[in-house]
Amino acid sequence: RTLALQLIEENIDPTDLESIEKLCEVFSFRSTFENNHWRFFLGDREVTKKIRTPKVTELASKIAPYPFVRKAMSALQRAHAERNNLICEGRDIGTVIFPDADLKIFLTASPEIRSERRYQEMQQKFPNETHDFEKIKSDIIIRDATDSNRDIAPLRCAEDAYRLDTSDMSIEEVVDTIIKMVPGS
Repeated sequence: RTLALQLIEENIDPTDLESIEKLCEVFSFRSTFENNHWRFFLGDREVTKKIRTPKVTELASKIAPYPFVRKAMSALQRAHAERNNLICEGRDIGTVIFPDADLKIFLTASPEIRSERRYQEMQQKFPNETHDFEKIKSDIIIRDATDSNRDIAPLRCAEDAYRLDTSDMSIEEVVDTIIKMVPGS
């Protein structure tokens, strides 16, 4: 997402593979975990909210299949994991980035529930903007299909992952269920 934001901010065309590959070679971002929240930075500038916008989400999904993007982002994520204990989320975290993770959980929910959750999230994070529920739902369905059918690192549940359908669960119920999955908890 941070790479997608930088492409947008530098007006790099998402089909300009040469420019994107050059950016991947020098790209860096940092993250911090403070007061129970992750914060993301490009340089010294915090971009935590900006990387969650629909435009960034859409572009991130478009550039994710590029092999040089996958390679660069995977290397950054793995380097971060070497220095920290962490919990990661992502569409290929358990199958490609960290296939040997101690615990893998594949969270799922119906498109309707995910759309409602995303709609509520957008209203909270961007209260001064108009949000279209049907567009959000359509985008989720399209992204799922695109990511599930891509050639490189398709969206799928790792064979050794717990599969957890959260459609009928509150956040608290999801957290409680996951905590019980952690060895020694």
